[in-house]
Amino acid sequence: MFHPGIRGLRPPRVGVACYLEEPIIRHLAGRDYWKDVDEGLFFIKGDLVVEYLPPEDIVPYLDELGADPHRSEVVDIFTHEQWFWPELRRPYKPEITYDDPAIREKVSTALKWVTEHGYQPAFYDEGFLGTGVGHY
Repeated sequence: MFHPGIRGLRPPRVGVACYLEEPIIRHLAGRDYWKDVDEGLFFIKGDLVVEYLPPEDIVPYLDELGADPHRSEVVDIFTHEQWFWPELRRPYKPEITYDDPAIREKVSTALKWVTEHGYQPAFYDEGFLGTGVGHY
């Protein structure tokens, strides 16, 4: 989990601290998910925004993640739809096209890694972490 104000939590980990205090943020940084039972909120930690890493760093990053028993049950990777949506205007980066080969390579690399390591897609609207059981 990336949090710019807390030393040692670095990109490309994805994070939103919400109302949480530093000890809980640090705990979440080393876990796939956590439930705040007092608030009834469930946090699922995003692991990687694919376009944030150079292509050669994606596999080593995912290898590190996959070796950690507290962070490898759920591997949450994503990219922004802007890279695959031709109608989207990009006034902030007009030089980047929707079909950028570098982004396509990064997404392909990440998807290949999770597929080769036996991960399956999970749809959170289908129960706890996509298991079809309960609600989060």
